[in-house]
Order: sequence, then structure tokens, then C-alpha cells
Amino acid sequence: MKNKKSVVEMRRAQILNTLHENPHMKVDGLAELLGVSSITIRRDLQLLESRGLVKRLYGKVKIADPLQSTGHLTNSSHLREMQAIALYVAKNMINNGDTIFLNAGQTVSKVLDYIEPDIDVTFITNNLLAISANVPANVHIMITGGELLPSHNALVGEFTVPSLRTVVASKTFLGVNGISAAGGLTTSTIQTVVVARTMIECCNGPIIVLADSSKIGKRLNFHFGDIEKISYLVTDTKADPEEIARIQAAGVKVILVDPDTIFN
Repeated sequence: MKNKKSVVEMRRAQILNTLHENPHMKVDGLAELLGVSSITIRRDLQLLESRGLVKRLYGKVKIADPLQSTGHLTNSSHLREMQAIALYVAKNMINNGDTIFLNAGQTVSKVLDYIEPDIDVTFITNNLLAISANVPANVHIMITGGELLPSHNALVGEFTVPSLRTVVASKTFLGVNGISAAGGLTTSTIQTVVVARTMIECCNGPIIVLADSSKIGKRLNFHFGDIEKISYLVTDTKADPEEIARIQAAGVKVILVDPDTIFN
């Protein structure tokens, strides 16, 4: 079961990588390239389209515009790195019985795509991308209330925080717009600050930041956590080594994920 799920995950990652290199491919062409049936490819594309990752039109398929599909400013060139980070976290940083806070953001939401089928875990999240996640039966997703923030596919505000405060999480997975040794954890949107701070405060285990290399060394307008509060940073091997060294010097354990290795 576990190996079968891994094969499916790798095939869907291959589909996305292929579409980045060859826009507007035909569905039958994808099936032939990956050595599977057209029915299998269509099933994969249906799932990927439900997550806002691809668009299908008249027998062709292309990568969805991330600004249209999620409203969140994400560089699609880092999609493979985001997937690799999420895959590493799902396989190595989730234990049976965990209760995990998961904030808004695409990288953290992708963790849900790679959960092992035999893991019993609960996610508490304001991330609306979690609603369309295809998770195993033992994965429980609890969505907070709150005001809709369409630009981040998130729920925020005075209804969100009280629901978080009823939970003591064993781990917190945080997405950021920027992380640096000097600036700590930052975001471009003030409405998401109090939610992320509450998740940090109400967690009695590790705070784990998931951020692709484009976020490393960046310092945006709104601060929600000092670097010293972070237990782990999971990023990719393209991250600036000097900034990584500064983050490590602050006491953060840094895990560098190589997409070429993890998907092979």
C-alpha cells in the first residue's frame, strides 16, 4: 500500500514537472510519456486540477496560473522544491497520534498530499487548501472558523484565534513569506500574523518552518516570530548557504532537501 502510494505521488510530481517544461501537452501524450493509460492520467489530472495546479481544456493540459488558482503570490518555478519539502516533512516529521497546527500557505498544504496511509494524525488549520486534500482515512482535518482572506486561501480574524486556543498541538508546521536570522518569520499580510503567533504559543512541541529557497533571507513587512522560536527549518538545496549558516547559528536545525534525490 505504502509503495503504491509513493508511485502515484511520484507520477503526479512527474506530470507537473513535465508540464513546466512542455506547456499545453496533450493528455494522450502525457500518458504515452509516463507509460500509463489515458484513464490513469485523466484521474491524476482531475485530482491536480481540483487542487488548482493544472488546467484542462479540449484534450490538452497546462500548469495553472498560480495567481489565478490560489490568489497567493507564488512563483511556479519553485513548485518542485515546494513538493520536495512537503514530501520530506510528511515522510519524516509526522508521528502516529500527532495533533498538528498548519497555517496558510501552499507548501504546508502540500504536506497533506503525501501522508502515509497508516498514520493517525489530526491537523488543525485555517488553510482552505486543506479542504480539497485527498488524505487517508486516518487523517483528520479540522478547519477553524474565521473571516475569509481570499488572497491567501485562509481564514483569519477574531473567530479563528479562540478555536486555536482550545488546542495544545504536538507540532506546528508554518509557511512563511520570508525567513532570516535577523528578521525572524515575516509575512506580507498583517491579517495572518495573529493566527501564526497563536499556533506558536499553543504548541508544546517543535515549531517547523517549511520554506523554499526563494523565501530564505527575505524580510517582509509583518513579523510574527523570532528565529529563536523555531525548532526546524526545512528548505531546499538552492537556499543561500550564508543565510542558512546564520540561521543555524541562532539554534535552528536546518534540513536541506534535494528534489532530484527525493523524487528518485
